[in-house]
Amino acid sequence: MKKNAENLVEERFKKVIDGDRVGIAKQSKDLMERAIFLTLSQYFGNLSIPEIKIEKLKDGMEITVRALCSSVNAPSGIIK
Repeated sequence: MKKNAENLVEERFKKVIDGDRVGIAKQSKDLMERAIFLTLSQYFGNLSIPEIKIEKLKDGMEITVRALCSSVNAPSGIIK
């Protein structure tokens, strides 16, 4: 069931990115934050909902993601 939910979020995320290249609506931003949360929560414990900041640049966009966690769930040796 969890994989199904992740797949649905990933598919919706791809549609949003393909369809919204200029401006990011609040709904799109919320969807991106959820997709990022699902990915990062695989590696970090007690993760906050990520904040995403998207700024248009001359040749593209700058994306900044900020989240807080209390522990790392990665296999030993990945993060030192």
